[in-house]
Amino acid sequence: MRNEEREMKKEKLSAFAFYRFLFIVHCSLFIVLFSCRTAPVIQELSPEITGIIPLEPGGLAYIFTDTKKAGPILEHLNIAGLDQKQFQQISDMTDYVATAVYPPESGKRFRIAARGRYPVSKLKLALGTNKDWKKYRSPATKSVYWYSFKMKLSVAFNPAQAIVLSTNDFLNIDPYNTLGTEVPEGFGEFSKGAILSCWLDDPGPLIDKKLEETGIPLQLPAKQIFISLFPSMPQDENHGDRLYQANVKFRFSGEIQARSVGVILALARNFLPPDLPLDGPAALAAILFANPPVQEGIDLNIKTNTLSDREVALLFNIFSL
Repeated sequence: MRNEEREMKKEKLSAFAFYRFLFIVHCSLFIVLFSCRTAPVIQELSPEITGIIPLEPGGLAYIFTDTKKAGPILEHLNIAGLDQKQFQQISDMTDYVATAVYPPESGKRFRIAARGRYPVSKLKLALGTNKDWKKYRSPATKSVYWYSFKMKLSVAFNPAQAIVLSTNDFLNIDPYNTLGTEVPEGFGEFSKGAILSCWLDDPGPLIDKKLEETGIPLQLPAKQIFISLFPSMPQDENHGDRLYQANVKFRFSGEIQARSVGVILALARNFLPPDLPLDGPAALAAILFANPPVQEGIDLNIKTNTLSDREVALLFNIFSL
């Protein structure tokens, strides 16, 4: 009898252990599934700039930055609607950031998609104790985001990614709402390895205006502009200057148009001073006429001379902001 009782007790204990194990597994799965369901759903930002990127279409400029390698340049870069302190706070936690800048009539100012390391608990505590920030939940994804009416900023994040939206349209503050934008053909290869790159759609009016300010009666009917920046040489040991070189691609509607503009640019170089300052209105001319343009189908490619941190920021500010 005692042996039978021992066996029955063992079976009961085994059954209890088994059911306890099932209960633990069930609870663990529930926690995992619940956590996955409620975690911020943020579109992945890839360093390979191809396909669809998590930024709305219709932007004036799309800028991609390796924040660790381009840190000194960011100190001089102006993003419309984003003050330097805000951009620096994002950059300090970020490895890679994509920024879209929009025209005023769109209602949006800018959108940032970033990849890095974000202290979620600290950020939630900081936002939750700041009266300027209110917590909301996205109807589309059921994920939480934060909005400041004072700063006109929406922010969402998880440990590896963050999105920031600035808009003047208070009915569309959900940072998760984005259709995505298709990267132009060839931009991924053109920007490969760059520490800072951007593209602009329909930049003709902007370029013409800048050239008019310079006093150069020239029009560049470019359909798109690509810019990619690379380190030119090691840091200058004597002056501490970092030097860079930019590749600028002007894309036109056809090869004949590209060839005609290339001829005009080449001729215009002969009538300009050899050392135009990279400052003020003359900065664009200094970039356009630094070296002869090279035609490649519907594209005109120009390689700049070496540029300092400040000159690089000026280049990007002229073209994009």
